[in-house]
Formats: sequence, structure tokens, C-alpha cells
Amino acid sequence: MLLVLAISFILMGLMLPAALNQYRATLVDDTARSLMDSLRRTRTQAVADVHSAAHGLKIMSASSSFILFEGASYAARNQAADEIVEYPSTVTLQATTTEVTFSRLYGTSTFSGDWTMNYLDWSRQVSLNSYGTVDLR
Repeated sequence: MLLVLAISFILMGLMLPAALNQYRATLVDDTARSLMDSLRRTRTQAVADVHSAAHGLKIMSASSSFILFEGASYAARNQAADEIVEYPSTVTLQATTTEVTFSRLYGTSTFSGDWTMNYLDWSRQVSLNSYGTVDLR
């Protein structure tokens, strides 16, 4: 019985680092996919001319969330239409801008660049071009 327990503990000790690495990679990947999906949904709302308004996304790093908004900018938005998407606070998000807006009907963006999600050794990038195309790297 002690031999079986000893072997079990050794196997768990060997598998724990791999499981933690997979967990960290999943957190980063899920956050990147959440940002990508939020950007695509926001652009779709702008192209569909929902409520005859531009739509955008604001990254709130302090609260680990994205805010999908309706309006020409975050400052001039319709607050009643805000949608909040949270991401894990352990994931850091690096960006040259924290706000992007998509134009009505055309879906062109006010920002062209990348956002990088990091957690320890793991990272993923979400890129956006001026035409509103979003990619995951």
C-alpha cells in the first residue's frame, strides 16, 4: 500500500509542472481569443449600423476588462449600451492604445497595431489593421 502511494505521489509531482504550464498557456490563449472575439463583435455592430452609431472597445487594464461601447469615442459613448467582458487579472495586456472605434457601415478602425497578452513565459498577440481585420498570432 505504501509503495502504491509513493508511486502515486511521484507521478503527481512529475505531472504538476506540466499541468501548470498548460493552465498558464490556456489563460493567455483564452484572453487573446476573448479580445479578438470582442473586437470582431464590435466591428460587426458598427457595420450593421446598430442604433445608427459607431462602435468601439476600451481596454481597462486596472479592472482587467474590455468595455464594448456605442459611440464615436469612449468619452462620448452611450453608457446604457456598455458591455463589459472581463479577463483574468494574472494576464497582463500591453498595447499602444487602449481604445479603438469602428466606423459605421464600413467598419474601418481608428487603430492599426497589436495587443500582446502575457503571463509569465506565455504570450499571444492580437493584431488589427485599419480595415478592421482582426488576427490572432
